[in-house]
Amino acid sequence: MAAIAILGRVVYMYRPTINEVKNAEELVVGTEIRQKFVADAWQCSREALADMFGFGVREVDAALVLLDKELGVVKRERRTVVINGVRCSNVLYLCLNVSKLKEISTPITSERNSSPAGTEELPRPDGRAAAPKRKTNTKISQQSSPRSSSRSTPPAAVSSPAVPPPKNQTLSFEIEAAIQALPIEHQANARQICEVEEAADQVKLDAINLFKKRLAQGKAKDCGWLREAVKGDWGAKERVKEEQKAERQEQAEAAKRAEAERQNQEREADRRELLARQKRFYDLPEPTQRELEYLALRWSAERNRPDPDRHSLISLALDIYDGIIPP
Repeated sequence: MAAIAILGRVVYMYRPTINEVKNAEELVVGTEIRQKFVADAWQCSREALADMFGFGVREVDAALVLLDKELGVVKRERRTVVINGVRCSNVLYLCLNVSKLKEISTPITSERNSSPAGTEELPRPDGRAAAPKRKTNTKISQQSSPRSSSRSTPPAAVSSPAVPPPKNQTLSFEIEAAIQALPIEHQANARQICEVEEAADQVKLDAINLFKKRLAQGKAKDCGWLREAVKGDWGAKERVKEEQKAERQEQAEAAKRAEAERQNQEREADRRELLARQKRFYDLPEPTQRELEYLALRWSAERNRPDPDRHSLISLALDIYDGIIPP
């Protein structure tokens, strides 16, 4: 049973996808043939096949040995590949032998069954010729008793139903990017699960992000956890939490930006006011400026204050000039 399921999946993966090519007017102008995998052979691990069909790894190994060594329809290859700068050895690739597949798929008809039924007369057990057929008035019923039917009709061979290959789905760019962010040893299995499982893209994306977090926390070990997360939509609650957290952070950042803008406006208003006061001071006659500076310095000295800087001195002089501060 495992060999039938795996062979069906391999044949499905090597069958190309035919897409319609449409023009701007949504009219079909041709077809496009695409391969379901990037390399020259299909890469799939034993664990991914076991998770896909619910078999054990030993059952998958036995089925692959049967398909490779005994039937020769699926050839196993171990390759060393470089993925994202990481060298990975003993990566399993499955190659389909099309000629062997045709041989085991074509029914073989024997020479005895090639002649029409009833044209040959079998000899009698005692060696004499068979008696000629004679007409009788006996009407033969079309129905036969259970005993006679069981003796005359051989039992039909029971054949195992073929397991249809799971539907392969094209993954979106966001899901591919999330899979690439996983550790290298989990990427192939995660991609296989996302191609097989029937779920929305957002559900798969949430499950992958949650799986990555649980791997870092040590709460998940293999992609079986990811499969259950996709089926149960475990990542939805985590996504809602992340969205709420991001919203709170955005609100805090917006409050900080508003406060910074307010302070900038206040500083700009103070600067403009200072420039206006300085212009007003320098518009006064020069003797008046000297007298006001003298009064401002004396006012500060009488109150034991340190000598003011130029801006403070001008502001104090204008306050004395306006009568706000008595000289």
